Amino acid sequence: ARADAAVVTIGPEAATRELLRVLPEDRAVFWIVKQDPASLTGSLAAELAARARVVTLSDGERGYLDGIVAAANPGTYVVVTRGADGSELHRVADDGALALLGEIPAEPVADVDTTGAGDTFSGTLVALLASGADPGPEEMLAYVARASEATARMLSERASEHCPGNAPDLQTHEQPDEKRNA
Repeated sequence: ARADAAVVTIGPEAATRELLRVLPEDRAVFWIVKQDPASLTGSLAAELAARARVVTLSDGERGYLDGIVAAANPGTYVVVTRGADGSELHRVADDGALALLGEIPAEPVADVDTTGAGDTFSGTLVALLASGADPGPEEMLAYVARASEATARMLSERASEHCPGNAPDLQTHEQPDEKRNA
């Protein structure tokens, strides 16, 4: 209840509803959409969209977009990540339509496990927004570009670490001891 902001991903529906109940209405909510129908009911998605200042979702979660736009307040930013195809920045307009503000290309990173890329992107974006200021569209585009760069950097570092000496054993799906214990 004393938090300045909340970042919501996915969890038990009751816990998410309790968070929204105790968090004062004037506090920022950043919603990172995760596709989990058991935890994210239609009514909860509408509640989150109505409270969120920024919503991020992957291209694979576009099915939630119409419901998000219908429940979101004008001015809400919606970021759609599209993997190697970059990301899109939208904003809910005063008339309730979703306006495309720009597209941000992704830095290509080949032959790397992309697990965590979306969370890295969204986490970086939320960290940039944590100052509490409401960025204008140009500043928000810059934040999205920086989140994309941070994600590419993480993936590039992962790719550079991937060499024959520390590759997973594809037969047993085990990592070398130092990776398994990390």
